[in-house]
Amino acid sequence: MLQILQIIIVLSSLILGIILKKIAKQETKQYKKYLEISEKVILLILILTLLSLKFNYYMILTFVLGYFLIFNIQFYLGFSLLLSFLINQNYNFLISSLIFIFNLIYARNITIKKIPIYLVFFIMPFILFFFKEFVMQNINLFLSFTAGALFRNLVKFK
Repeated sequence: MLQILQIIIVLSSLILGIILKKIAKQETKQYKKYLEISEKVILLILILTLLSLKFNYYMILTFVLGYFLIFNIQFYLGFSLLLSFLINQNYNFLISSLIFIFNLIYARNITIKKIPIYLVFFIMPFILFFFKEFVMQNINLFLSFTAGALFRNLVKFK
């Protein structure tokens, strides 16, 4: 039940970010550079957190594989939230907070019409919750894959 509430709160950050964008148009334009830097820093902290949960050296291969696959960033954010639910409750709050703050800032780049698409991409990884045992057996691979994909999004930011 708590996990569903966390998902709803994290998803609401996209809507709240668009509302903030409408309210503070001038500030968003004025501090665009700082918002982009804060997006990158938050994404980097999220990547390092995912990699530090259970690090092995063979994770480098799946990190590179995740780097070369292109998908919507919301998919990987949802995937990292799912992995935090499965692996460690200590990092769960940290990861969900980082995703909330990232989405709050990231929402300045999207329109309200794209919100349903982003919500679907965010919720898609939770289908793997039905295959919990498989995910837990390969948790290192999933963590590094997600971190690699987020790293690609970190590097490609404008």
